[in-house]
Amino acid sequence: MKHLEDKVKDNRIGLNHLRVHKQGVTVCILPYFGKMKVSDVKFSDVEAFKSFIIKSRNYSARSVKTRLSTLRAMEEFAKKRGMVKGQVISEACRELSPVGCGKIETFTPEQVQTLLTVSSKLYSGCSPRVRDMMECFVNISAFCGLRLGEIMGLTVKNIDINKRIIHVRHSLTDFDLLKAPKTKSGIRDVPMPVRVRDLLRSWIEQHYVENERGLIFRNETGTQVRQQNFHKWYWPRLLERAGLRVRGQKNLHFHALSTSPLAGWLSMDCRYPRWLRCWA
Repeated sequence: MKHLEDKVKDNRIGLNHLRVHKQGVTVCILPYFGKMKVSDVKFSDVEAFKSFIIKSRNYSARSVKTRLSTLRAMEEFAKKRGMVKGQVISEACRELSPVGCGKIETFTPEQVQTLLTVSSKLYSGCSPRVRDMMECFVNISAFCGLRLGEIMGLTVKNIDINKRIIHVRHSLTDFDLLKAPKTKSGIRDVPMPVRVRDLLRSWIEQHYVENERGLIFRNETGTQVRQQNFHKWYWPRLLERAGLRVRGQKNLHFHALSTSPLAGWLSMDCRYPRWLRCWA
C-alpha cells in the first residue's frame, strides 16, 4: 500500500486505483490470507479464495476479477524484490479469473426515446436545476457517446457552441480530480446535434457556477456532483419514471446510454427515425 501511495504522489496512478486495491486487501485478502506466507500459497488456496469471495461477498464476475488482480499484483511486487521465487498466485489468477464480466445490456432506441422525454419533465420533489442537469446528461450520453465521468469533467473551454463540437479531453474522478483518458482514443472531438447544443447553452446561461477549472456541471455551491449520489438517487428515479426499473433486479447502467445507436446516427441525417429528428 505504501508503494501504491508513492505512485499516487508521483501521478503514476490515480486515487481510485489506490482505493480499489486497498479495499481488496483489507476486505478480502487479509481476512483470508493474513496468516499465511506468500511462499506457502498453493493453487488450491487461490481457488478456494475465489469460491470464498463469491459465496461470502456475493461478488459479480467483474468484482472477482478485480480482487484476483490485486492478489496477483501483491505477488508480482514480492517477486520483483526477491521475496518469493515462484509465481503460483499469478498463474492461478490467470487461469481462475473470469473471462468475461457478463453481458452488457443496453437500451433500445424506443427506451432511449422514453428517457429523453421523461428527463425533460419536472416531477414532485425535483428542482428545475436537477431536471435540466439530468436532461443534459441523458442527451449528451445518448447522442454524443460520453460516459458519466467525461460529462462531469467537461469545461467551458471544451464546448464549441458555434461549431457544435465537444472536445473530450479528460474525465472527473470520484475524488474531484481531472484525469486524462486511459487510451489515446479517449481524446476525441465529438459532434453534437442542435438539441444538445441548445441544452448546453441554456445550462451555462442559467446554472453555471464559476469555478477555477471551469467545470460546467457542479452543485449550486460549486461542489462536485458525486457519482455515488447520481447512481443512488437521480438515475434510479429517472429509470422508474420511464418504466425501466424493475424492483429486485439490477438497473440498466447509465453507461449503457453511451453505447446506444443514436450517437452513430449523428453523421447520417437521412437515417434518423422520425421521432428523433426533433432532437437532432
